[in-house]
Amino acid sequence: MRYSVAEGALPAGLRLNADTGGITSIPTTGVASTFTLTGTGTPGTPDARQAFTIGAGSPPSTAGTARKAG
Repeated sequence: MRYSVAEGALPAGLRLNADTGGITSIPTTGVASTFTLTGTGTPGTPDARQAFTIGAGSPPSTAGTARKAG
């Protein structure tokens, strides 16, 4: 599975590991950010999309549910 940001952008200072889907580091801004990650599998494996919002001083939250991209 490979992961990428499909919509929006990670908050400044954060990094996405394309192999694991892990988001690491420390945000360098206090501005909330909404973005969608896509996980693309090998042929025959369904893709997944999930929206996230990360804001200053609050835990990350998810919006919607994972679903097959299409």
